[in-house]
Amino acid sequence: MPKVSTVPHRGFTLTELIVVLVVVGILGAIGVGRFFSVNEYDATRYANQARALIRFGQQAAIAQNRPVFVRLDGSRVALCFAAACAAGDRVFAPGGNNSGASATLAACANSTSWACEGWPAAVAAALAPAASYTPNAWFTFDAQGRPLLANGVAQATTLVITLTAGTAQAQIKVEPETGYVY
Repeated sequence: MPKVSTVPHRGFTLTELIVVLVVVGILGAIGVGRFFSVNEYDATRYANQARALIRFGQQAAIAQNRPVFVRLDGSRVALCFAAACAAGDRVFAPGGNNSGASATLAACANSTSWACEGWPAAVAAALAPAASYTPNAWFTFDAQGRPLLANGVAQATTLVITLTAGTAQAQIKVEPETGYVY
């Protein structure tokens, strides 16, 4: 008579394996759409970079007790100590370098030491209220860190910079009087 094993069999049943595969397939189908839609990530990522750079501009204005011009010209956000923004007027990037991404290098005169960040062509920037700013969209932080319009008048309303990539949008706001950037 053959010997019968007393050790219980271990493993998964075919039904359990099929249920697991169906659940993984459903989760994969939901997650794949998120990975192929980079517009939302682009808008958010470049809004975060621009927000940090604008905050740095305000801090540089206070620390150096002189105005800092924030330039938004459609492909970049850059900081300068003068409106003309010649090479000698550029604010140095925090830590000595900007991101060095290809979009940044192309938009920022191939300079990695300039406080300047470029964004891909898919990202567009808009400044509101637009009527208060110059055509190339710049504003200034004065020596106290307060935002000023292009004509030197104190900003009266919240400045809103909207970055758009496809249907995704991200905003950067600069408060009047305090210059708080969020």
